[in-house]
Amino acid sequence: MNAFGLVSRKWLVTPFVLLACSGAPTPQASTAKPLAKAPSASAAAADPEPFRAKQPAAGKPGAFEFPTPELATLPNGLSVYVVQRPTRVAAVTLWVRHGAASVPKGKSGLAGLTARMLTEGTRKKSSSALAEAVESLGATLSADASRDS
Repeated sequence: MNAFGLVSRKWLVTPFVLLACSGAPTPQASTAKPLAKAPSASAAAADPEPFRAKQPAAGKPGAFEFPTPELATLPNGLSVYVVQRPTRVAAVTLWVRHGAASVPKGKSGLAGLTARMLTEGTRKKSSSALAEAVESLGATLSADASRDS
């Protein structure tokens, strides 16, 4: 035994080498019974939900009216298209027309850094306060930068 109380590697490996070199096992006669035949389709019980066998007919398409967005200007000068609808779910997407293609030479990565900073807090809310506010709404906040936006 070594200092750790373990048997040397030679004694651990030897049984596996012997098993590997012993050759293939000799075949023995099978005493298993043959498998029973599957029941035929005629013996199967009637389908309890036969209506599922036929696809239902298509219904009339629903009417949809595209909403007319209103143009609003925020106090910081940002123009925003707004569609007001009574709903409990809202999706807000902000696109900025300048991405990585607009970054000056020698400032590569600026668009990506700016996008990451958008989710890190504001003058009025720290990053943890912003994360808690977003979480309390059950919402997600993300930002990304591409070549053009």
